[in-house]
Amino acid sequence: MKKTKKQQKNKSSERDKFTVVLENIDDKITLLAENQGSLSKKFDGLETRFDKLENSVEIIKNDIAEIKFELKRKVYYDEFEKLEKRVIRLEKVLTK
Repeated sequence: MKKTKKQQKNKSSERDKFTVVLENIDDKITLLAENQGSLSKKFDGLETRFDKLENSVEIIKNDIAEIKFELKRKVYYDEFEKLEKRVIRLEKVLTK
């Protein structure tokens, strides 16, 4: 009889320890699940911000392409200065 009471007590003690370990594991899994949900929301927010930045970069690229095209049609200041001097000389010749 003594052995059976001890055995039952040992089994009960082991079961209690096992239950505590399982509860601890369950708590950690719950915590991980909550953190995963939080990280998922943060990722969605970052994805939205990334999309906005991507659109902004596309607009900037288009603007730069337009500016480059317009600059190709412009005259450099040195060339303009030379042309201005030529026009002044021509005006002097024509006014004489």
